[in-house]
Amino acid sequence: MVIIFKDWSLTVDREATLTTYASVANGSAEDCDCSDCKNYLANRDIVFPSMVKSVLNQLGIDYRKESEVWKMYKDEDGLHLYNGIFHYKGSFEGKNCEVY
Repeated sequence: MVIIFKDWSLTVDREATLTTYASVANGSAEDCDCSDCKNYLANRDIVFPSMVKSVLNQLGIDYRKESEVWKMYKDEDGLHLYNGIFHYKGSFEGKNCEVY
């Protein structure tokens, strides 16, 4: 299956990705006891825009099972900005995502 998102073309084996995520007990934030991960966990269900949750779902990714997450910084308005990594079975074509 090919999913187009922004400037990217994501080819995915959704069934293999779903199977892999089903075998993972939890995301990395649950394995950490730091205050940043606790804050992320408290807000994880509301931080992803519906468009992002939709793409993750199409890829077979469970957004509650991040491979890695870390706080980048807290802005002057008190907003905490995080970065995270999710894996899927497939390939990626397009611009480097760091430009977004």
